[in-house]
Amino acid sequence: MLDDATTLSKLSGERFDLIVTDPPYHDDVPYTELSDFYYVWLKRALSDAENGVLKPRFHPEAFFECMDRECVSYAEVRTQWERLAPMEISVNLGRADFFRRVRGVEVGSNEDFVEKLGEAFKRMADLLRGNGPIITYYAHTDPSAWEALIEAGWRRAGLRVTTAYVIATESEARVTARGKVALDASVVVVWRKEVGSAGLLHEVGRRALEEASERVEEAIKTKSVALDMNLFLRSLSAVLSVYTSHSKLVPEISTRELTERAFSLALRGLVEGVYKHAGLEKPLDPYASTYLVLKLITRAGGVSSESRGRKEEGYRRGRVDRSFASLLGVFSGLNVDSLITSGVLARKKDELELLEPEPGALTESAIKKALETLLHEKGLDPSKPETFKTPIDILHYLELLAIQLTSDQFKKVFEGLELKNPRVPESVNLARVLYMVLPDKDPEKICCRRILHHLGLLRFGGSR
Repeated sequence: MLDDATTLSKLSGERFDLIVTDPPYHDDVPYTELSDFYYVWLKRALSDAENGVLKPRFHPEAFFECMDRECVSYAEVRTQWERLAPMEISVNLGRADFFRRVRGVEVGSNEDFVEKLGEAFKRMADLLRGNGPIITYYAHTDPSAWEALIEAGWRRAGLRVTTAYVIATESEARVTARGKVALDASVVVVWRKEVGSAGLLHEVGRRALEEASERVEEAIKTKSVALDMNLFLRSLSAVLSVYTSHSKLVPEISTRELTERAFSLALRGLVEGVYKHAGLEKPLDPYASTYLVLKLITRAGGVSSESRGRKEEGYRRGRVDRSFASLLGVFSGLNVDSLITSGVLARKKDELELLEPEPGALTESAIKKALETLLHEKGLDPSKPETFKTPIDILHYLELLAIQLTSDQFKKVFEGLELKNPRVPESVNLARVLYMVLPDKDPEKICCRRILHHLGLLRFGGSR
């Protein structure tokens, strides 16, 4: 059945026990424009032809526009872009700008997306029988995309999130994910028309953080999701489940502020869950927390370095856009400029690059050279480690020492540094966590293992 999702006019008297839908992911895909590729061929295959002119046959409402009430006369729809793009539920700024100039309407804007998605949710809620569930699949890293989903389902349709799961929905080997920070999982959200109670904002936030931390730790134990951006989605789904299980929050906040709080708590839950799994207290240093989050969510993995003129297996630094980096400020108290000044991030065109070792190959000599380059890039003097201001700087210095020195030599230097810089214990804890969660192809996994080995914190190949 072909119908408008915001009205579903062809379903006048029907009611359903279950509705499963995969709504558009905000600005991920310009569906109308891309599907014109096959639309023009389907139109020819599913229509009749008379004297070189197409005439309706199958699904005429998709290919023809009625010119009168009885639809005696009709006109062919040449392309979806020209006729159907304004009806699409998605964000496309180029499209919004075009239709604003041509027709004076702003279709394809974020406001248009929220409005249409909200209408679709309200219509689906009307079609539910009793307390049946609506199940949505959603996968996006942009807070504005989640803000739209929460506004549509929770605020406008009055639905409650009873639970949310993260499941793998994409192939890890897919072409579109190569060399990118890409999601291979979706958040499956279960909505119901339950009458939720009001919740005190502070208390709901506390429960949301606890739930997020527990779900992250469980995911690591069961290896149910990859330890990357998908692990963050696991934390986010837990937070949203708790927040939106209530009919309203006291004091009331906007959907945008709720989304920002949810992302911040999800990041905290991610860090605390990982530290808890490592048997450690949650980190007190915001730089350590931020670096751990960035290591997990920005990983695109090893990439071939043949394009750089080498045949070794290379490793690309993680990158994040400024909007996501700004969310880290809500979570850690460190704004983007602070992260750049402190040498955690560096500007790289339109993105921000994580300052981490980037060797040409996973050999000791390549890693050593990469760490030396990194310390120089951050403006750090290895002869004065007592002046290093963040646990991240100390960690990178210790990684270099661990590669260069024997265990006895390393311990001697480490003990002296521990007396001079109070940030050393936090650096060691971060090394323990990174060793547990990073993949084998990450050079810092190798370095952190060497640090723990020198300090006697490894036993039978695991962290002690």
